[in-house]
Amino acid sequence: MQSQFVTTSWSLVLAARGKATSESRQALEQLCRSYWYPLYAFVRSQGFEADEARDHVQGYFVVAQAGPMVKQPLVAPPPAHPTRAFPPNPD
Repeated sequence: MQSQFVTTSWSLVLAARGKATSESRQALEQLCRSYWYPLYAFVRSQGFEADEARDHVQGYFVVAQAGPMVKQPLVAPPPAHPTRAFPPNPD
């Protein structure tokens, strides 16, 4: 199993967030399968025993599937700092 996170497939995320169809369920299942072990490895690295780590990861997926991450529109967060416009370089 791979303990590193895979590159996020945003088309898969969007498909998983869609209406409850067989395609959205398959997309959600694929996301869960892709991220389960890396999340588990991370929780284990924080000092949790195997059973406790499995419970934490499972709980995360339950909350993620029922919560706003799945139901809300996907919007990029605002930048931490406003972009600055610098005057042109006078030559």
